[in-house]
Amino acid sequence: ALTLAGHETTANTLSWMLWELAKHPHFQDKLRSEIRDKREEVSLREAGVVDGHVEFCMDDLESMTFLQAVVKVSCSSDRPMARYLCTDIAALTL
Repeated sequence: ALTLAGHETTANTLSWMLWELAKHPHFQDKLRSEIRDKREEVSLREAGVVDGHVEFCMDDLESMTFLQAVVKVSCSSDRPMARYLCTDIAALTL
């Protein structure tokens, strides 16, 4: 039951985030651009390329400020599922 609950919570939050991005194409474009720029930066590092695939590390993900903002807004919205997800994430990172 715990696995299912975690799965549903994550799926609902990600679905909501993607829905909001779809409704706001300018934010979607900005996020896509940030990810594309970071992917290019990572691919230039020799350590970031494994069998032709770009490998992002946690520092890369944390350095994407707009992505971080999108995730935080998704978690901070006034939806019950978002509150549970963000509480779980906060507990894991402390």
